[in-house]
Amino acid sequence: MTLEERIAQADALRARNTVIDRYASESFEVLWTEITEITSEAKIKRFPELLTRGAVGCGRKEIILPIVSPSKETYVAPRTVTLNLDRNTRTISAVGNTGTYTTLALDLDENQTVCLIHKEEPVSAKDAAMLIVDRLLFPELQPA
Repeated sequence: MTLEERIAQADALRARNTVIDRYASESFEVLWTEITEITSEAKIKRFPELLTRGAVGCGRKEIILPIVSPSKETYVAPRTVTLNLDRNTRTISAVGNTGTYTTLALDLDENQTVCLIHKEEPVSAKDAAMLIVDRLLFPELQPA
C-alpha cells in the first residue's frame, strides 16, 4: 500500500468520525425516545412502577424497575439499566445491575447517515430499544 493510499484512508476515517461525532448525541436521544415510548406502554400494561430518568442532552440515562418483595418485609434492589453514550469509542452501552446488556456501535450507513450497529448488523432505534427494555422487564425469558 502506498503512502498516498494510507493518507486517503486516514482522511476518510477522520471524515467518517467527524460525522458520527456530530450526530452521536442526536442518535442517543432518538434511541432514548424509543425507550421511553416502550416503557410508557409497559407502565400501562403491566409495570406501573417503571421509571425513566435523564436530562435531554446528557449522555447518561436510566431505566429503573423497583421490585416489590413478596413479604414486603425485606428490601429487594430494583433492576436498573444505565445507558451511556461514549464519545471516545463511539458507542452506546446499556449496563444493568446484573452486567452489560448490550453495546451499540455508532457507524455510517450507505447513505452516510449515522446508524446503530448491534452484533455487526445495522439495527433500528426501535429494535435496539426493545432489546434493552426486554432484558430489563423479562430477564427470565432471555436466552442463556
